[in-house]
Amino acid sequence: GRADYTCYLEHMIGDWRDLWGYSVPFIVIQLHTFGYLPCDAQTPVISAPQAGIRLAEWDVGRQCDNTFVVTAADQGGPLHPPYKSEVGRRVALAIVANVFKQNVSWL
Repeated sequence: GRADYTCYLEHMIGDWRDLWGYSVPFIVIQLHTFGYLPCDAQTPVISAPQAGIRLAEWDVGRQCDNTFVVTAADQGGPLHPPYKSEVGRRVALAIVANVFKQNVSWL
C-alpha cells in the first residue's frame, strides 16, 4: 500500500545517495493512470489501484530533501505514457528550477 511504497522509495533514494556519496538530486516521475480508467462516470480515477502509489510518490517528494516529483498522471496510455516528450519536458523544467536554481515554472 501507500505506506509500504513510501518506505521502499525513501530507502531506495537513500541507498542510491549512499552509493554516490552525496545527496544527488532525485526526480520521481509519478505513475500515470495506465488503463485503469473508470468503468463509468460514477467511479473517480482516484480509486484506481495506482492512486495510492501516486500519493506515496508525492509524499516522498515532499519529505525527502533534494527530491522532486513530476507528474505523468495526465498522460494516459495502455502501459507507458504515449507522450514521452511532455514528461521529458517536465523533468527538464524540474531540473532547471530545482538543481540549477533558475526561475522557471515547473509544476
